Formats: sequence, structure tokens, C-alpha cells
Amino acid sequence: MLYQNKRKTFLIEEITLSDKNSAENKEVIKTIEVLKLYLIGRLTVEEHKEGFETYLELFKEGNYIYAIFDYLKLEYDPPQSRAWFVTSYVPRYGKEFKDKNRYLALLESQNLFQKMTTSFISSGVQKIYKTINISFFQEIEEAEKWLIKQ
Repeated sequence: MLYQNKRKTFLIEEITLSDKNSAENKEVIKTIEVLKLYLIGRLTVEEHKEGFETYLELFKEGNYIYAIFDYLKLEYDPPQSRAWFVTSYVPRYGKEFKDKNRYLALLESQNLFQKMTTSFISSGVQKIYKTINISFFQEIEEAEKWLIKQ
């Protein structure tokens, strides 16, 4: 685990994905490093900000191209968190990574309101920042397959 806050509502880890079917010569297997974050339960504004700021630093330092945002267990994040995310965080993220395509697999929350909010924000991000490619998934296996094919 690269990061976890005190209440363990925001976690970040690095995972390695491999596609054994990608190579004709089975000695060469495609692998990618992915930064995966988990939002769990009910986050505070401070936890949301600290977690995403940490994620941004790790993403830059590790020169990652791939990420998974696992919102499956997210119950609630405050409206102030989403406002900060859209007005402050996303513009910095977009500018930081404008020179290279990045791929984000997003595992949707089971909470209908969270799902709608995330979809709305993500579609706006993709329209503004063409190098950020986001796809939505309900299961981790589908998300991993999509990332490995990018």
C-alpha cells in the first residue's frame, strides 16, 4: 500500500497487470503498472483533498499512464469535495498530463447519486482534456482487460 488515510477511506496501491494472450511468443508478456485508488465509505472534504493530492504526486513521480479509480464501496463524498475536484484539481491534472495519453478505468459506485455525479464530471473532463481517456466499469476484471488493451 502506497498510501492510506487514518480512517482507511482513501487507499492507493500500485498493481501490475499482465496479458498472457498478448504475445505470439509466450516468452514476451505485456505488463503494465497501474496506480489504483479506492474510495470507501463516507469521506470528509479533507480526506478527499488529501487523497487526491497524494494520488497526483504519486502518479507524476511514478510516470504512470494507467489508473483505476475504485468507487465500488464509496457511499458519500460531500458536495464541497466534488466542487474542489472540478474547479481546482481537474484543471491541474489536465495541464500536468496534456502531453501524453492517460487511461482511467473507473469502477462505479453502487450509490445512484454518486454514479450520476461521477459520470457527469468524467464526461466534462474528457471533453476538455482529450488526453484523458475514461471508461466506466462495474467489475474489476473488465476494467483490467480494457487497460491492458490500451
